[in-house]
Amino acid sequence: MYQEDDAGSSDGLKIFLDWLERDSEAIVGQMFDAVVRATPSVVSTDSDRALLRSALTSHLPVLYQVVEAGETQPIVRLAAPAKRWAQHLAVSGVDLPELVLAYDAAGDVIVQMFAHSLRHGQPRVADATRADALEVAMDRLYRYLRAAMATAVALHLREAELLRRRTVSDLHDWIRRVLRDDVDEAAAQQRLNYSFAGHHVAFVLWSADPAGPDLDRAASYVRAATRARQLLQLRIDHRTIHGWLALEASSLTSGSLPSDMPRGVCVAFGAVHTGIVGFRSSHREALEARRVATTFRPDRLPVVHFDDVAVISMASHADDLARSIVTRRVGPLLSQPNLVLTLRVWFAESGSPTRTARALGLHTNSVIKRLERIAEQLQTELDPGDLLLRVAIELTPLVDHNPPQ
Repeated sequence: MYQEDDAGSSDGLKIFLDWLERDSEAIVGQMFDAVVRATPSVVSTDSDRALLRSALTSHLPVLYQVVEAGETQPIVRLAAPAKRWAQHLAVSGVDLPELVLAYDAAGDVIVQMFAHSLRHGQPRVADATRADALEVAMDRLYRYLRAAMATAVALHLREAELLRRRTVSDLHDWIRRVLRDDVDEAAAQQRLNYSFAGHHVAFVLWSADPAGPDLDRAASYVRAATRARQLLQLRIDHRTIHGWLALEASSLTSGSLPSDMPRGVCVAFGAVHTGIVGFRSSHREALEARRVATTFRPDRLPVVHFDDVAVISMASHADDLARSIVTRRVGPLLSQPNLVLTLRVWFAESGSPTRTARALGLHTNSVIKRLERIAEQLQTELDPGDLLLRVAIELTPLVDHNPPQ
């Protein structure tokens, strides 16, 4: 318990407590006006105003008890109306800084009103006693506000987190139902705030670093790059986001794809489709593009489109046949990762030794010598149009579990 140092402080405390009890109605009225002026967003409706007034009224008896007790670090148990108000702000989407500002505004009113009462009230208070009263009032009011605000902030944060979890869970459920074809289309559009009409494309964002970049910001970057009308995104975990974009165009060209991504983030796109069926199809393609990219194309990240890996996708699902193709067509190269990488890049560069050399950081003559060795070992002439050989070289991770990086 906090003990008073002298009789002056004790007298000042009594003056403050008597004032709190006597002028409680006026105090609540002026606190209400001050909070409304400082944070108009907290009183959007008549119900909001009634709840705020009730919360402010409920604070005064608790404040009286805390001030009278004089504990150095009081534990404030807010009354039910004050608890409901903090939780209501979270549910209404009012940000935490607004709650803090409201508490500050209410506290300022108490200090100003009490100071005015000391100067102009009756009977007159001696100067020394007035100073003591104001000092003890401000000290104990500060302790109360600090403890009360901490409790209110905790309530707001807890309610906001529960609301976020309910919202995310509900969003997960609706999207799962859309993907299962187990939902009314009109109801799903309204709940997701996303139109299935027109053109849209799915994407998958991911980061290998659990403490990596802001994926939500990366999703906004993808939307800006594709100039999408709408963005629907669903966080799968702390490393992955599934998303859909409503587009103006009927396809994604190289110019409408992001040329790069924020450091540490990769993105895989499906093809552009229309309708709710296309919503599902593009999502499956985006998932498959990610699988192929991370399994077979680690050197081609961070942006991949399903159309660029569709052949590899189809070939890689029949594992035994795919391994047979690899060993039959490029078996002699599997123990030579530098030749595998050279052939992969050569195909990606449409058979140009010059561009291949530039991509690998080698001299063109070095690339040509490697290509000659490859042709000799495979006992075939290299043709950039040889689709089966290109697929085989992309599928080498099925046989070689340490693919070239």
